[in-house]
Amino acid sequence: MTDRSKDNYRKGKEEMIQYLEDVKFAVESIIAIVWTEYTQIEQLEREIRKLERIIQFNLNRVQNLALSDDDDDYLLAIQGQWDSYFGEEKDHYYKNRDVESLKKSFDAKKFSINCLSSTLLQIAKQGITTTFPAPKAQQSFERCPNGRLVGTQPLKIVLRQARNQSMHYDEDNSMTQWLNDCFDKLTQEFGKQFSDYQKTNKAFEVINLLNWRSFANFKMDMMSFVSDKNI
Repeated sequence: MTDRSKDNYRKGKEEMIQYLEDVKFAVESIIAIVWTEYTQIEQLEREIRKLERIIQFNLNRVQNLALSDDDDDYLLAIQGQWDSYFGEEKDHYYKNRDVESLKKSFDAKKFSINCLSSTLLQIAKQGITTTFPAPKAQQSFERCPNGRLVGTQPLKIVLRQARNQSMHYDEDNSMTQWLNDCFDKLTQEFGKQFSDYQKTNKAFEVINLLNWRSFANFKMDMMSFVSDKNI
């Protein structure tokens, strides 16, 4: 790398540092909202699954007693039905009502989470184009170092294609071969949650994969593009 290139690189590092400082509040706010909502959904679903297991166990126990020829077992079965009704099943009813209500708005919540995650990807993309300015975004990404590997793919590739996917997933014939290749590899290497990328926004899945649960993690990835190791 020539002295001029090194100077440009150091200037880019300063610009990245300033850019991250400028977007810190926005990034922290987005990450906090995304993971708070996601955690609440997970917790409620765990509680429902736990109650459903308890209810199924009690139901099986009552059914087995009811099939018995022993009169005492039959009476125990009747008692078990009432205990279940006023105990776990009542609790399950209210919990299930809560989760059904949540599921009705789940699509809207998922849409909101993905929109916020898309914004986070856009902020990351803008950081690269600001640090490595060029007439076209493609040229900025060509100038940008690869960053860490995400599976077998460079971070910069995943960021760009994930941002593009989240912006254009609902548009016909908008997927480039680069985007298809990127998400096919993500599906192969990390799971089927990435497989329906041609019809579903995958911004949150990518944020989750990158472990962007804090500004520190986001900053670490962004600063990797201007690490002195790249000089």
